[in-house]
Amino acid sequence: MAAIYYWYAWVLALIIFFFIPSSNLRSRLLLFIWIIMCTYTVGDNQFINFQLYFVLLLGIFGTYFWKITRKHMIQHFWPIVLSIGYTAVQLFLLVQPVWSRLPGVYLGVIFFLFVLNKMFQDLPSLMGAWLLINAFGTLWSYLVLSIYILEEPFFNQQTIIFVLKGMVVLFIMYGIHRLKDSLQQKKIKTIKKGGAYV
Repeated sequence: MAAIYYWYAWVLALIIFFFIPSSNLRSRLLLFIWIIMCTYTVGDNQFINFQLYFVLLLGIFGTYFWKITRKHMIQHFWPIVLSIGYTAVQLFLLVQPVWSRLPGVYLGVIFFLFVLNKMFQDLPSLMGAWLLINAFGTLWSYLVLSIYILEEPFFNQQTIIFVLKGMVVLFIMYGIHRLKDSLQQKKIKTIKKGGAYV
């Protein structure tokens, strides 16, 4: 599990370092990844509540990324609304874990991330929305399970690996979107100059 965790974390760190322009956003994204890398063993510590730590970490960084760009008032409700759907799916998969083994689940996650990419075109909002959806979704799931289950529910490192996987997919989708935009602008500039686009 640790190898998978660090593999995704390092892939994200390399993507952020080499493909995100030097800015405040890049330094904050790298800070988030470094904190994630350094605190992997928090889940094994009996004295620190992993759920609370996980939700706080995602909530703090998600809020920071989310508020970088100005949005309409109605857009601020999207992470909360989408986290309710996330909670419903997460609870369903906890109750019926056999469904999580089907390949359609991963296709559903990729489709959800594709829709999220279309909803929020800028990278800070995209990262903020993803982190807030996971933070709120984990919080709602934890509260529901703590009410209906006698023992305390436990979310292990697989949850944070899921967040990292989603970030990798979102970066890939965002990179493809940026590449298409730059090719389109290059085509328009070439046509304006009177040359043929090749």
